[in-house]
Amino acid sequence: MEPHSSFAVRLLVASLPALVASILSGATSALATLSEARKRALRDASTPATARAIDRYLDFGPVIETRWMVLRVLGIATSALLWYRILTLHCSPATAVLGSIGGTLTAFGIPAEAV
Repeated sequence: MEPHSSFAVRLLVASLPALVASILSGATSALATLSEARKRALRDASTPATARAIDRYLDFGPVIETRWMVLRVLGIATSALLWYRILTLHCSPATAVLGSIGGTLTAFGIPAEAV
């Protein structure tokens, strides 16, 4: 592998926690837009295993949402730290800070907006 492709692969791997956080953000947004009646209709039309999962969400929604929020924060923070660690090997600390912020926000923001 060439050094440049190795660098790109490491940045891609560093972006994965932010991508997972983005998926959780999209799920939160999608579920927030559904009315309670629509959620119950989805439960009624689902398979038994899916219906149980929807029931858990309906019964414990705030707890689940809080857990998802914690996972989003951890994913974004982990990506930022990984980006910073990789970028400090190739550029100045100030550039690494700005690059890690920009890279992490891009890795989180683009998929979240696409959903």
